[in-house]
Amino acid sequence: MAASRDNYDGVPYELLPRDSAEVTPVSAEHLRTRRERKESEHEFNIEPEWAVEAALDPAALLGDGGSTSRESVLVIGRSTSAPPLQYGEVGRVLAVYVIPATHPPDGRWFVVTAWTAGRRQWSAYWKEHPDG
Repeated sequence: MAASRDNYDGVPYELLPRDSAEVTPVSAEHLRTRRERKESEHEFNIEPEWAVEAALDPAALLGDGGSTSRESVLVIGRSTSAPPLQYGEVGRVLAVYVIPATHPPDGRWFVVTAWTAGRRQWSAYWKEHPDG
């Protein structure tokens, strides 16, 4: 089975257990060098702990990661430790792609990649959680 539009292995995304998230050394390097890899001053390097914090955000929005393997889950969550995008905010909303450590998912996840959430993702997160 795996990921579909509405659920993961028959479990609605919002009910998936998310107890821990890990970042491998390869993924850590990938996250920390996003700006350099993309050769864009508009990109933002992500510290692994920020990606983990966003992936485990209890208020996060979850959905199909859209990967060809059907294994990834997209998590739109906030890292309160990351520098804010705008003055007055606490932390930053990130888009984090995770894959389960086991199948079916048991609550342990691996962070694959992450970046600052796009405008629609940011708006969707704050629409669901207007009080932060």
